Amino acid sequence: MNAEQQNTLEHVKDASEQLLSLIGDLLEMTSLKRETLATTITDFDPRDPIREAINASKGRRLHVALEVSQPEIVPTMSSDVRTVTKTLKALIDNAFKFTREGQVCITLSIAGERVKYAVKDTGVGIAAEMHEVIFDEFRQVDGSRTRAFNGSGLGLALARRLARLVRGNITVESTPGVGSTFTLELPLRHDPNLA
Repeated sequence: MNAEQQNTLEHVKDASEQLLSLIGDLLEMTSLKRETLATTITDFDPRDPIREAINASKGRRLHVALEVSQPEIVPTMSSDVRTVTKTLKALIDNAFKFTREGQVCITLSIAGERVKYAVKDTGVGIAAEMHEVIFDEFRQVDGSRTRAFNGSGLGLALARRLARLVRGNITVESTPGVGSTFTLELPLRHDPNLA
């Protein structure tokens, strides 16, 4: 294959992967809405989902820092590790997408019976009036056809629904031109029987 054919093949491959990812997200969103997505609760090190999410992310071109408060004392977490990992991956992918230069820093803190994962970036930031809108399905800060960042607008909506599946939530703090911090807060021990 010559260089042009190789380049074309790469574009086709990337487009196919994006389409497959979008279909997977839509199917998962449908299952979450119908409340048919099951959880499997296991015990695990709360640092494991971070490592898995970073490894699965496509944005490794930037520096990623992982900080753990009190690293010598990391209790076991009881939750659905797949759901926690997928939620973190969505937040990390979002941070990479909107951070062309700088870094993404992931922190883990545990206080009492709560676990907090914070994904902080030095990206474009988000205006205050958009902080809740970005969690709506198919919504983006810039919804125009000429927007600088592509995407379906499903990533953060899916992430928040996944967080709530395991009794957690995602919040955001952001300043335009400075960056954003998305915080995923979860119970240290998830009880699927609680309403």
